[in-house]
Amino acid sequence: MSLSLAALLALAGCASDGPTTPLVCPSAVKPEESAQLVAFDGPGRDLTDVRFDLQVTDVALTCELERDEDQRTLETELGIRLMAEKGPANREGRAVGQYYVAVTDPDGALLSRQTFDIEIELPGNQTRGVESQYLSPTIPVAEGAATDGYTIYVGLVLTPEQLRYNRANLRD
Repeated sequence: MSLSLAALLALAGCASDGPTTPLVCPSAVKPEESAQLVAFDGPGRDLTDVRFDLQVTDVALTCELERDEDQRTLETELGIRLMAEKGPANREGRAVGQYYVAVTDPDGALLSRQTFDIEIELPGNQTRGVESQYLSPTIPVAEGAATDGYTIYVGLVLTPEQLRYNRANLRD
């Protein structure tokens, strides 16, 4: 784990601009079925057909509540750690994909969703690579809403076939 992500994980507490009520950050979740992407070379699904295995391994969040006369805003710092393992069919020396960050309100309604490209180099005999990403999502907080009712989801963008594969093969 990178030192900066470890530091962010250690700072999992949140800050508040008000001394009376402790602020609780939203949950940062990596949904199990979209936390991994196994990319194959061609139609085969044998171990020898694997190009790479890309995973969201860690997600950490810190937050601070900002207030002005009109609204409350949750300023967050989100740390994401991704790992790639090279498979036997990997000829390009890299793992490429996309991950998403989605925010829902306390009722579960989707407030925002963004996708980001990821490329992890796996040159030569290197079989594993790690990449850390840092984002600063801003969440408008409705008056009277509890900040811990919001949720931030981080996962990999999958095709329907990849999602079916995960559901059938990647259970613990």
